[in-house]
Amino acid sequence: MDKFKFYLVKFSYDIEEVCSLLSSNNDDFYGIKFIKKENHSYKFNFYERKILETTYLDKDFNEHTIEQLKTDDFIFYIFEKKNSFFLLLENPNRNITFFKNFISQKLNNKIIINSLELNPFKLYEYLNRSIDSKFIASTIEVKDIQLNSSTIATLTLKSSNDLQNHFEQYIQAEKYYISKIILTNSEKYKGKLLFCHDCSLGLQIHNQGDFMNVFTNFLVENQ
Repeated sequence: MDKFKFYLVKFSYDIEEVCSLLSSNNDDFYGIKFIKKENHSYKFNFYERKILETTYLDKDFNEHTIEQLKTDDFIFYIFEKKNSFFLLLENPNRNITFFKNFISQKLNNKIIINSLELNPFKLYEYLNRSIDSKFIASTIEVKDIQLNSSTIATLTLKSSNDLQNHFEQYIQAEKYYISKIILTNSEKYKGKLLFCHDCSLGLQIHNQGDFMNVFTNFLVENQ
């Protein structure tokens, strides 16, 4: 399953300057490479190289050290949609705080990276309105269920049927929020879609590019 994370960004440069600054002054261990521009989307690769040391003893009990170079990297995008800029991380495999600090330094601290909140159930309703293809809510995770003044609960519901119309019957409280929802689609996208409250998502579907366009439209309309 491919994993993604979205942020809203604002910077004091035009986008071409951003691309130039991000991809300049790389060193041997950390850096950003600009890959390509496609329409209003700019694709980059962030890399981090580490030297790992392994120590072992030979048959004569002499100690030896082997040094290995390990590279971690992931793709990210900066794209514009209806006068807003978004940062999209694709399968990030390292500490996100470090990455955000790194690009902030590259841009001379003239960038604001804002977290986004997503209402997974609102997205579910949007998809069923916007796309001529049925989505089924197979898993819903509900958090901060206020049972009483001293008790807060978390509930995960799983079903082979669509949970849309009857999940609330299991929640005996007025205050709660939906933290995660898993949808299935057997028609246009043929797969599984995971959406979280922190605007991260997982996709195991066909036509991924088409879906991401629909999803970003939702973000713009609901930010």
